[in-house]
Amino acid sequence: LMIDSLKKLAIKFKGLKLVVNLLLVTSLLIFLFITFTDYSIASDDTYLIPSLSLVIWSLLACSFLYTFPFVPDNPGKEVNFLKRFKIKLLRAYYYVILLIALIASIGGLILSLRIIGIWLRNY
Repeated sequence: LMIDSLKKLAIKFKGLKLVVNLLLVTSLLIFLFITFTDYSIASDDTYLIPSLSLVIWSLLACSFLYTFPFVPDNPGKEVNFLKRFKIKLLRAYYYVILLIALIASIGGLILSLRIIGIWLRNY
């Protein structure tokens, strides 16, 4: 039930893939530029923490948008046992992915709140 609603949500928001990918690439480039260069713009690492937070959330959004649209539908009674077993096994795999995504989201939220709090105190 939860997997099916995530599938519908991921299909509904599939148009945001380009925006999320652009956010991911832009924030990753900003993060890498600030981290590995010595230019005057990069020496003041004001945007390091926000770009890191944006990288984390963009990665989570990308993983959601690229994983959950492909969840197979529940098999009907007309499908033979072997095919039903295969689909149920695949759906179990998506439940594991969902659990990992939930743990990563909670970790990302905690990490984002902490690093943004540090950033707000310093800047």
